[in-house]
Formats: sequence, structure tokens, C-alpha cells
Amino acid sequence: MTTATMELRRFLTSTGQRFRTGQSAPEMFTNALSAGQTHRASSPDSSTTAAPERVGRCRLPVSVEMLPGNDGGRARRGYRWSGGAWRVSGCWQSYLVKINGFDDDSLVAGEELVSRRGFWAAYLMWMCYPASWCVPEPPPTPEWFGADSADAYAVHDALTDEDNRPVFRIPFGGGHTAVVVNGSEDRGTHYLITHPDWERHGHLATINGPQAGPGLSWRELLHIAETPDRESPGIHDRYARLLLLLPAMSDEETLFERIYAMAPTPAIDAIAEALVRVGVMADKTVRMAEILVDHPLWDPTSWSLSDEQPFGGILYSNDPRSPRHDLRLAQGTTYEQHEQLARALGTWPV
Repeated sequence: MTTATMELRRFLTSTGQRFRTGQSAPEMFTNALSAGQTHRASSPDSSTTAAPERVGRCRLPVSVEMLPGNDGGRARRGYRWSGGAWRVSGCWQSYLVKINGFDDDSLVAGEELVSRRGFWAAYLMWMCYPASWCVPEPPPTPEWFGADSADAYAVHDALTDEDNRPVFRIPFGGGHTAVVVNGSEDRGTHYLITHPDWERHGHLATINGPQAGPGLSWRELLHIAETPDRESPGIHDRYARLLLLLPAMSDEETLFERIYAMAPTPAIDAIAEALVRVGVMADKTVRMAEILVDHPLWDPTSWSLSDEQPFGGILYSNDPRSPRHDLRLAQGTTYEQHEQLARALGTWPV
């Protein structure tokens, strides 16, 4: 469990408790809560539209309208006053998915969450906590992402739901899929690669729980993001794909480029563009991209091909905490399957 996640987890939990008791947001995010930042719930009621094999969650608070002090009976109908607006739970729906190694977990396709207001604040903002890691400038706030703290808390609550753990699928070349299995602090968030012909998944990284990583080089991350398999279910937008897998990446080459360059580097530029595309304020994107490249989750890691392994073409990490340190990414695969993976990752042929 990282200090970063603990800090943000405590903040979001505190925010939710304050909202439930009718209090305002903590001071850190008060400026982000504006009477003008309201939107209407548009998701259908899961109790009336969900097919038997689908699961529905009604846990995402969204602003519905400005109202006077008299609640008009809304409090009795599930609304609550927060941030200058009445809020009601909106639903998100999904269906069960299966992943080898998670047989005892209830996993659901979480791609719908990615489009929710507050998603990127909840998914990325923790990578700059505590604030001392972001000096001399202030750390990011949900306002950077076009959201408020209530939006971020609601999505965080969904991401850490142990009853229905959201899964993000990022399909790429050769039938492979990068998978993010979200979870609580104790269970961890897992980054994997799967293939229908494999007996078990390839482990990239785990954040919290039994933490292990990093799991991707910048070269691999960029290649996966830009090579979607549009015939397979999951996230196909290149910018969302890049940001979803970014927490699993560490590459000393991108870090050293940022340190020694006098201007934004290709990695910073690519991440900043992705942030703009998902709604981050334009004047904050370069700063946020620098934070995401130089975050303290992993040590700067070098990646190289190994002459000592029987299967070539796939990079190995020099960080002993990484699942890819002196181990093949996909265990139990044939030579042909290994070569397919190397090509899909963009590291073979050299």
C-alpha cells in the first residue's frame, strides 16, 4: 500500500462522509465545488433496464439542479444536498467478465466508467500525493480535470468496490488484451496481459496489495495505445488507452529526457495531448504530464533485451521488484506465442 494512495483514499473517504452529513467539501477542494458545475443524471435505472446477466450500480452522485433550502421532499427520495446542488445517485451498468486467476472475484466490465465525469481525477490524481512530491507548485485538484471532489469520490467508490470489481480491457495486436483489474487498498489494482490461447495471464504490475512493478516501458505503452484491436471488446480510444496503462509504466529514458531537456519531450507531449483529449484544462496538461512521468510509485527503470533467456524479443526490467525482472512476461507459452507477443508489444523484430 503506497503512501500516495493512502493519502488520497483518506481524503476521498473524508469527503464522502462530509457530504453524507450535509457538510461542505474539505478546504483543499472547496474552490472546485461551484454552483455552476451541475449536470443531470442520464443513466437508466438498472432495476428496469438491466438484463439478467448484467449488474447495475447506483453509486455515482451527480448534480441534478439548483434548489432553495426547502427540499420539497427530495431528501426522502434519495437526494442529498452537496456543493450547492441536490444530488442523486446515477446508475452505471455492466456485465460479468472472467479472467484466469480471479475465479473467486466478481469482475465486471468497467469501460462505461471511463466516460464518467470525475473518472480521470479519481484514476490519476493520486499519483501526486502527498503534496510534498509536487513542490514547488500546488498539486492537482479535480478542477484540473473538469470535475469536482464529489465526482472524484463517486468514481473512486466504484473503482474500489469489492462486490463488483471494474475491469478495463485494452485489446491490441494478435488477440492480446491488456487488462486493469481495479480493487481496494488491500486487494490491489492489477495490470495484466491476457490471450485466449494462454493458460494463465501475464503479470505486468500490482499497485497496493502485494505491490510489484513497474510492468511496461514507454515504448511498449505507446505501441499498445496506438494499436487497438477494434474487433475485440474494450477501450479503443488511443488517448484513454495510454492513460489507463500509464500507472504501470516506468522508464528511465523518459525521465532523463525530462530532466535534461529544455523543452517538453516526446513522452511529455504525448501524455499532455492525451490529457487534453480526456478533458484536462489545457494550461495544466504539461504540468500534469510531468507529474505522471516523474511520479514516485516506481524507481526509474531501464529495459533491455536479454541474451540469457531462451525466448528473445521481449524486454526485461532491471528493477528486482518488477514481475518482468529476469522472468518471461508470459509463462507457459510456446515459442510461437512468445513471438506473437513480442510483435504485438512492438519490440520484435528489433
